[in-house]
Amino acid sequence: MGGASAVPERNALEACKVFQLNLPSIRGRGLPGGHVGTAAGSSVEFLDFRDYLPGDDLRHVDWSVYGRTGDMVVRLWREETQPELDVLLDVSRSMGLPDGMKGEVASDISRFIVHGARLLGVRSRLHLVDTSMASASVSSKIEYHGSDSLLFDAPQRCTETLVTGGVRWLVTDFMSGKPPAACIRELARSAAQLVVIMVLGPWEAMPECSHAATLVDSETGERLPLHLSTAACARYQRRLSALYNDVQRACRSVGAPHVRVVADRPLLQVLGRDLLPARMVRPA
Repeated sequence: MGGASAVPERNALEACKVFQLNLPSIRGRGLPGGHVGTAAGSSVEFLDFRDYLPGDDLRHVDWSVYGRTGDMVVRLWREETQPELDVLLDVSRSMGLPDGMKGEVASDISRFIVHGARLLGVRSRLHLVDTSMASASVSSKIEYHGSDSLLFDAPQRCTETLVTGGVRWLVTDFMSGKPPAACIRELARSAAQLVVIMVLGPWEAMPECSHAATLVDSETGERLPLHLSTAACARYQRRLSALYNDVQRACRSVGAPHVRVVADRPLLQVLGRDLLPARMVRPA
């Protein structure tokens, strides 16, 4: 990916100093933890203990138990939930096309979500999805080589290893040639909330019809000089608009917040321009 930082998650870590991830208020779902529900009495009704985890508020540690046993445990209160968070990043070839900063921005957004969740004390994981799905470290180099994506070919296989009742963030361009509704419905079906980010390169979002272009086969790498007519650009724009309308309808049907991102600038600017107005992030 052109322009990527030598330290893969550096852009995400810098962005976490400026923006904080917005997570939903979830009550009665997920695993017990550090997010307190808004119901009356949620901060006073003792529920249980669990082992201390890095990032837990030290004020919730039961020091009397620690004094007796040497074990660090935290007190849980009724209506207190900690949703787990999964980020699914589409790493099929279309996501890595050299169009603006598409691959870099998609990777940076995904890393920012994982780091942002962890800073809030939420367990989070990054999953790379092409013809298979694999968990990855945020410090790993992300490459886009898959010819297809399970997200659209068999979305139910993507949910098999995800936490039921957790929060899921999907980062993709939806450029699979297949309707997006099945993917969105399946990811939302067993989740507390699904958040959808559609990432497009600047040329994909608004092709320049008056200039010559080069068509690149994402599978073979073959390059073909191309001049798009005004009529061809108009047809493409209609298809892109129809695709985004399908994404919007599918997201609305399951209550999933969604945003379209144009990868024409670095992560920090993208967060401020696109995710902040969508209330997916807030100032840190």
